[in-house]
Amino acid sequence: MRKTKARVLVVEDEPTQRELLGKILKAEGYDAFTAADGHDALTMLETVKAGVILSDLKMPRIDGLQLLSRVREKYPDTVFIVITAHPSHETRAEALKRGARVYLAKPVDIDELCREIAAALERPSEQ
Repeated sequence: MRKTKARVLVVEDEPTQRELLGKILKAEGYDAFTAADGHDALTMLETVKAGVILSDLKMPRIDGLQLLSRVREKYPDTVFIVITAHPSHETRAEALKRGARVYLAKPVDIDELCREIAAALERPSEQ
């Protein structure tokens, strides 16, 4: 278990994946909470600060890349990790250009994800 609970927002439109990621991150010692899409995430971020955002790319209303751009504008110190079932060189390049710290393909390796979150929290200013 971690010494301090970092707050992680999981943004995923697929309910089963969203709930599973939230439960796994809680079991790993994170204070995880979830949103169904970018719109819900932005609404939540108005009242709840997240140290890390773990976001899918393809979602209704506000997709992952749009969310990433808005998070960079309003919450520049928040670590942003992209997860996607449809990885491509183009979306990877675009996500990293917009300020994502990490770009991971689904299915996500949980050990790798937790290592990336821990590394990001140790060095949050690498944007």
